[in-house]
Amino acid sequence: MNLSTYLRAGYPGLALISSEEARAESEIAAACASLKRNLHAWSSTEGLVDTKEGRVTPCHDPLEALQLLDGMFTADNPRHVVLMRDLQLHLDQSDPMLVRRIRDILRVAKANGHALILLGCRLKLPARTRA
Repeated sequence: MNLSTYLRAGYPGLALISSEEARAESEIAAACASLKRNLHAWSSTEGLVDTKEGRVTPCHDPLEALQLLDGMFTADNPRHVVLMRDLQLHLDQSDPMLVRRIRDILRVAKANGHALILLGCRLKLPARTRA
């Protein structure tokens, strides 16, 4: 399955593991273009970037970035895909607030047709809660 299939299917959260960041980002951009989704990219060094317009919103803290996404994801149009570079590295710090914010954002993203993509060279996700 390719990325476009997952986005069309409404997956609110995806993790892409690749040591070839530029190549992965190119594939994400192509999928977003074909589905007419707005692509934003975040990193702790750059902040949140609207890749189409080049507009940068400074927010180096991942919690601050996720707070911005909460506002973006509340409407269902236009649909957004947000690429989070190396967010997994921040999860190593076991910040319960960060984990909770990610789960909250995924719920809002699912309800309104948006997606959050974690991109990094290794997989580190919070433990799943069991019902």
